[in-house]
Parts: sequence; C-alpha cells; structure tokens
Amino acid sequence: MTTPNCGPRAYVSAEMDALIEALNRGDNTETLAADILRGARAIGEYTGLPTRQVFYLVEKNELPVFRLGKIICARKSELRRELSAEGGRDTETRK
Repeated sequence: MTTPNCGPRAYVSAEMDALIEALNRGDNTETLAADILRGARAIGEYTGLPTRQVFYLVEKNELPVFRLGKIICARKSELRRELSAEGGRDTETRK
C-alpha cells in the first residue's frame, strides 16, 4: 500500500519532475547539470539582471523558474527562450 504524496516531494514542480525522468532514462547528466542555475544571484549573473529584479520577476511569475526547497532555480535554455521571445514581442509592439 502506498501513502499519499504529502511530503516535501509534493511541492516539486513539473520542471523538476522532467529532470528526474531524464536522469532515470540515463540522459547525459552533465548536460542537465550545466543547464541549471541555482539561486537568484546565479540567475541574475546569467541574465544580466540585478538579484532584486530576479526576485521581483519571480514573484510576478515572469521568469520560467522552479524551486528546490526554498532555492529558486532556472534552466538556462528556458531563460534564453523566454527572454528572446520577450525581446521579440517588445520590438513588435514598438513599431
């Protein structure tokens, strides 16, 4: 008999579930690990944003992030995709 999933694992995002599945399939863990940014400071350094602005954008759900416990994490590939899409939208609306 299994117990309901009510522990800390219940709060892990779908993004983390995808990473776990990839690891279980035997995907290249070095590539996955290299794609993950851990912490608002690391996300800010990668994107060029101040740490405080990272927290603000996370609060407003404007950055593609997930949490490992209390740590804000992001995939570099998702940030690149999101920020390039945002840049394209800004350009289109200014015309």
